[in-house]
Amino acid sequence: MVKEISKIAMKKRERIERVKALKKMKAARLPSQSSSSSLGGTISAMVITVLFFLVLIFQGLGSSSSSNVTVADAPQPAPDTTAAAGLTPVQFYKTVLSDDGAAPSFVPPKSAE
Repeated sequence: MVKEISKIAMKKRERIERVKALKKMKAARLPSQSSSSSLGGTISAMVITVLFFLVLIFQGLGSSSSSNVTVADAPQPAPDTTAAAGLTPVQFYKTVLSDDGAAPSFVPPKSAE
């Protein structure tokens, strides 16, 4: 039984040594291969990025010249009657802080009507 255990232990050591040798061989081969493969990946990523930006630029140029194009069945926006002078009215709400430490409340301004 002791002989069997020692044989198993020897096989295990041999296997570990083989794995270490394989790792060293892969590590020695890896730098020469990784530089060429990473360069190819970098170039392809750059080409895809440039194409993407070219498409965006051409889309932007095309939409600026034809901004008034409408679809026949698309709903039209309601006419704006409040902005006669081209200004949009804005209302600000006052923040009221309470003395008892409660959360602030918002009070709408009094209407000018």
